[in-house]
Amino acid sequence: MTDDPTPAIEVAGLAYTYPDGHQALCGVDLCVPRGQRVALLGPNGCGKTTLALHLNGIHRGDQGRVAIGDLEVTNASLAEIRRRVGVVFQDPDDQLFMPSVREDVAFGPANLGLSGAELAARVDEALAAVDAADVADRAPHHLSDGERQRVALATVLAMRPEVLVLDEPTSGLDPAGRRALITVLARQPVAQVVVTQSCWPTASCWRPTASSCPTASIPPASDAAAAGLTRPAGLTRPTPAGRVGAGRVGASVGGAGPSHGRGL
Repeated sequence: MTDDPTPAIEVAGLAYTYPDGHQALCGVDLCVPRGQRVALLGPNGCGKTTLALHLNGIHRGDQGRVAIGDLEVTNASLAEIRRRVGVVFQDPDDQLFMPSVREDVAFGPANLGLSGAELAARVDEALAAVDAADVADRAPHHLSDGERQRVALATVLAMRPEVLVLDEPTSGLDPAGRRALITVLARQPVAQVVVTQSCWPTASCWRPTASSCPTASIPPASDAAAAGLTRPAGLTRPTPAGRVGAGRVGASVGGAGPSHGRGL
């Protein structure tokens, strides 16, 4: 955690329309303090992943502003933005393509110019952070689903990001794999944005280790439904959510300090 008052993520008035004319985001405002863990909850097609992919410049908004720390997402800043924001995709096979785990984790830092002992130390650090040091010399396709997901996370941590963005990170994992991944995520001090359709794979596992009770927001079509989802998981709802495309979803946050979301 840091005393820097600059938010880890600041989104203001973000709008985005796909080339086919479908408006996915409309007037999104989001402010996430450093060190917070945030879940974007909502059904398929409501704009969660679209929003997440604006955070490292994969998508660029038609209107509005996105900033990571003190750096706005622009064409000129994309290289540094993508170092600061690490994205872990739903399918780890999208990120693992080298013959060995060690080579996969080394790929990003090597492209930053690291080599030799410095590169080896960065790889060892990232693998230790995800409890995967013992698989460093194995082929990624020989690992379990849970091990591959943690190795995919290690490839991102090796870049020493300031923000982690995870798209349905527990999808397809068995209970042991989910627990192992969430335990690893709970140890990371950086801001985290998790895209998910359910409170349970994330918030219920974070709750014992979070510094304060997480909050979550869901499509607010029914307050009764919202209470039914959030109360059993020990969650509370944040400020009212706004609009994302045809559906609505809010930003949810756990950890120290407030987070604000609007237009989500």
